[in-house]
Amino acid sequence: MTEATHLVKAEQIKTAVDLDKVEDDTLAVFCFSDQRPLQGVPALLDWRLAGRISRRLKSGLFVGEAADHLLLWDPRYQNGRKIFLFGLGDIGNCKAKTIKDSCAKAIKVMRDAGISNIVFLAPKLYGESKLEDDFLKAVKKHFKEDIKAVLFQGKTDE
Repeated sequence: MTEATHLVKAEQIKTAVDLDKVEDDTLAVFCFSDQRPLQGVPALLDWRLAGRISRRLKSGLFVGEAADHLLLWDPRYQNGRKIFLFGLGDIGNCKAKTIKDSCAKAIKVMRDAGISNIVFLAPKLYGESKLEDDFLKAVKKHFKEDIKAVLFQGKTDE
């Protein structure tokens, strides 16, 4: 393998149109148990899925607790894009270790499902970018050989 295959690609996604250009057939979305509505790139994906993620959150089938994970299919794609949802627990308890543990679990679940090109959608809190920055740093530090890309929103005109 070349060195380039060991680098995590961080791609800024500011609009739903940017997200539509992402061609990967599997995405991992990270959600908090106490954040409604979703924010950042996960919110853009939920918009494109006509609220399917939000409906799962409201139904209680997936609530965003640290142990939660769920697979959805995106019907807009001919072969069905796979959307894995992973919980991060409460926002107030989200520390570097929480992010690392949740990412490790997500990688294991996706690898067990036969996924090789893993793309994460970074969680976000509006009005600040620290959470996204922490998520990007954790993925680059601990999982650079396991992740193809991380999609993040970054600063926007909020």
